[in-house]
Amino acid sequence: MFYYERSVHGQLLRKGVKGKKTAPGKPPAVCTDCHGIHGIRPATDPHAKAARSHLPETCGQCHEQIYREWKQSIHGRAWAKGVKEAPVCTDCHGEHVIRSPQDPTSLVHPQHIVATCSKCHESERLQRRLGLPTLRLATYRTSFHGIMNRYGVTEVAHCASCHGAHNILPSTDPRSSIHPTNLPRTCGRCHPGIGEKVALGKVHFAGTRAESPLYWLIKVLYQLFIAGLIGFFSLYIALDIFNYLRGRPSHAVSPHHPNDPLSHELVERFTLNERLQHLVLVISFTLLVISGMPLSFPEAGWAEKLLTFPGSPMWRYYLHRIGAVMLMALVIWHLLYLLTPRGREQLRHLRWTRKDFADIWQMLKCYLGLSHQKPKFGRFSWIEKLEYYAVVWGTTVMVLTGLALWFEAPFFVYLPLWVWHIARLIHSYEALLAFLSIIIWHLYHVHFKPGVFPMSWVWLTGKISLRHLQEEHPLEFEELQRKSQMGTRE
Repeated sequence: MFYYERSVHGQLLRKGVKGKKTAPGKPPAVCTDCHGIHGIRPATDPHAKAARSHLPETCGQCHEQIYREWKQSIHGRAWAKGVKEAPVCTDCHGEHVIRSPQDPTSLVHPQHIVATCSKCHESERLQRRLGLPTLRLATYRTSFHGIMNRYGVTEVAHCASCHGAHNILPSTDPRSSIHPTNLPRTCGRCHPGIGEKVALGKVHFAGTRAESPLYWLIKVLYQLFIAGLIGFFSLYIALDIFNYLRGRPSHAVSPHHPNDPLSHELVERFTLNERLQHLVLVISFTLLVISGMPLSFPEAGWAEKLLTFPGSPMWRYYLHRIGAVMLMALVIWHLLYLLTPRGREQLRHLRWTRKDFADIWQMLKCYLGLSHQKPKFGRFSWIEKLEYYAVVWGTTVMVLTGLALWFEAPFFVYLPLWVWHIARLIHSYEALLAFLSIIIWHLYHVHFKPGVFPMSWVWLTGKISLRHLQEEHPLEFEELQRKSQMGTRE
């Protein structure tokens, strides 16, 4: 009786409701409606009114329309064929403690319906016996819908949003909400104007080699590239620190002495325009990482803390788009800057030449103890050039794939769903690559290497000491000295 009073039936009865939407004109169900009046038998008795074998008809006494829909559904048809594992009313809604789908404690509430459906669809026994498709829960949990649903956002799509509740039909049935011809309409309920090409690809996409060789290949290549690149970065930094500790720095800046005049004489390296561009890049990158990485690693503890913070899903949404808009605005800003005389000059210095390859080899010789003469860099070393082109490439890829993810409705007008899956994969791996490159490679060379630690102030002040310039960019230092001498003679 305690459970019944807390159920939707008991609450309606207590409120004196005579009828309800699902059964107009009929009062809420009471004990005798389900168990009978005379000759009541236990639910384990196959002849009992409340026995599992009779439950659909018993509940159908009040919920007639739902009963008709269920009978035509894939579950009802399986039940009629003798598949006793097919779900009936109580499997999804419970027995005495049946609650409204809007009740957060209900088994069919958006927060719980995935777990409810998974009781059967993730059962290995039923998958083998009935041939149920596998990896449905796994693929949903790694999707944006699944991640947001897991962390409390009830507005995103769940099982019933796409498949229906009582009228679930197989995807091969033209009446099914997930039939290819109906999928744009189904997805369009949440994504208005979505294109028809959303049906060209799998929604429950696992990305296995058999399912999509191209997707799998791109994924493997990214993993190998990231592992190899980060390994190279780590080894290079270790060699740089080792050489510095041995007293023969091949790249690190030598310690400055207080009475060294070159350490106190500053020259401009970056203009205010260039420093502001860098600042916008730092801010946008930080916003994108904080708001985007949790979606790539939703199972991580730090991601869980970020996504469960009150209001975090909403703030994550806005922060990511603010960061994206800032990044796209920076792209336009930088392109206009490159049209200026200063921009063209900087771009000329950033061009990759044969000398850069020679500098890399000379650097390796220093690290291996084969030479004590470190290479002479001009305005930009090969490390800075590599970083610049990496930013250009990464920003281009992130913007293009990000726009595909942001504006998925027009995307599916022209391109199929399987391409969208690849765009999401590339967006995620490019973000990881950028994050690791910044914290390992860029921060070391700019801020953490010996002689510079704990931070270089150039990115804020735009000024660099002549000693630093002489150590890091000797060719530029020599050019500056020649210009200074020529000016003195004149």
